[in-house]
Amino acid sequence: MSSSGEGGAADSEETTAQAETSGETSCGCAKTALVLLTDTLGQGDLDLGRKLMLGFLRTTLDTSPRPWRLVLLNHGVRLAAVDEVAVDVLNLLVEAGVEVMACGTCLEHLGLTDRLRAGRVTNMFEIVETLNEAAKVISIG
Repeated sequence: MSSSGEGGAADSEETTAQAETSGETSCGCAKTALVLLTDTLGQGDLDLGRKLMLGFLRTTLDTSPRPWRLVLLNHGVRLAAVDEVAVDVLNLLVEAGVEVMACGTCLEHLGLTDRLRAGRVTNMFEIVETLNEAAKVISIG
């Protein structure tokens, strides 16, 4: 690499590729995978649990670093399909560069395949690859 910056885009692409294979994002941040297994936080009062989950998602949007990928499994997929407020926050996370991934098997089982409104459908192979590639995995639910 020259000091005059002649490499330009090629150098940038190489640096990004190296970071992505080393457990870091292109910004040099450790890759964190956030896994949500349900659409509520905690047990007991479901209304309180939904409020807490929405607060958690909003806080995730407002803090740094944000997760590299947010994986929705089991009833967590409901956040991207039926909860309007959560859908809005998840779409803002996508706009901010977070990959939101919803389990296709879970969507199908819950009859929500055609209702996904935030993120994209994924499969177990990609979910396992995400968990293996992440420097840190945070699982909630």
